[in-house]
Amino acid sequence: MYAVARILETDPTPELPLTICTDSQYTISVFSTWIPGWRKRGWKTSGGTPVLNKDLIQYVLSLISLRMPPNSTSPTANVSFKKVKAHVGIEGNEMADRFANNGAMSAEVEPRDFAAATRANEKKLREKGLQAVEVEFEVDIGDLWTDDELKEMGKSQDFA
Repeated sequence: MYAVARILETDPTPELPLTICTDSQYTISVFSTWIPGWRKRGWKTSGGTPVLNKDLIQYVLSLISLRMPPNSTSPTANVSFKKVKAHVGIEGNEMADRFANNGAMSAEVEPRDFAAATRANEKKLREKGLQAVEVEFEVDIGDLWTDDELKEMGKSQDFA
């Protein structure tokens, strides 16, 4: 999820459509499935626990919203997500894994205040006459978790 934020922060052409390819089922599920329910429940999971990474997720949503042109009438941002398979030789995915591994080995950095950054972005949105937008997804059915895999995940963590 942090990588998605960094992509959005550093994209040199935010006015152009952006497809973020990820092998992270968590990231795909967050943006394609879970956010509407979390919003309805006040950012709680279906089990009533606080959503993990809420501040970071809301920050990413604010970054996506900022990509909209001023006074846009479209409810959809110019960002889409595509699920890709992990460790099958996709060049960009392999490079992202190397960056993630290098980052994990680096010195610890100060935690970021994503809630404050989100508030700053929301102020910019209001100044541009924009509100939150929807995100499009491109996911191959074969890349989604099966019901059994979701049940197994649910035994250890309650993401939904």
